Amino acid sequence: MADNGVPATNPVPATCKAWRASARGVPPPLTAASALFLDIDGTLLDLAATPDAVLVDADVVALLPALAARLDGAMALITGRAIADADRLFRGVTLPIAGQHGCERRAADGTLHVHTPAPGGIEQLRAAIGQLANQYEGLLLEDKGSTLALHYRRAPRLAGHLHRAVRAHLATAIAAGASLQLQTGKGIGGSQPQIIVGMHFYRN
Repeated sequence: MADNGVPATNPVPATCKAWRASARGVPPPLTAASALFLDIDGTLLDLAATPDAVLVDADVVALLPALAARLDGAMALITGRAIADADRLFRGVTLPIAGQHGCERRAADGTLHVHTPAPGGIEQLRAAIGQLANQYEGLLLEDKGSTLALHYRRAPRLAGHLHRAVRAHLATAIAAGASLQLQTGKGIGGSQPQIIVGMHFYRN
């Protein structure tokens, strides 16, 4: 107990203080022992109205393999996009990557590992969410194979309805034996303008 009657608390370790400070401002400098896991949309690339509308900076593309070499290969990309889509954005750059929220992984040696959901569950949701997307203007269904993303940035008024509808469809699929999860996606200004359904092995 402190002298002022307030219970004493354990001091925050200096390393923890440094981490918190770096999270709020400039990150700590990289060293030869550092490893980087870089998200694509919203980190390497600015978010755009649609996934295909992102602009890729040529300097970023050139920097990635050079940075990986400086870190002795300890760098990987993580993304909700399919790996093929990420490769299209960063042409000529082949790095370890986790795509579709972990459903696809390319190892450092180039080996591709794919986790595919049961066809029945994802097909049922693909049809239901596709029908939902066709009902309203401004919606975009992005079919990535193992995951589905329903974008509603251009129809934000529908957010509540869409979340309820997708959750209802997902509950039906899970009750039928599908092993699927739902998460929201990040957006401009802290909004969450997409609903993502699929097998998720990490959360972004």
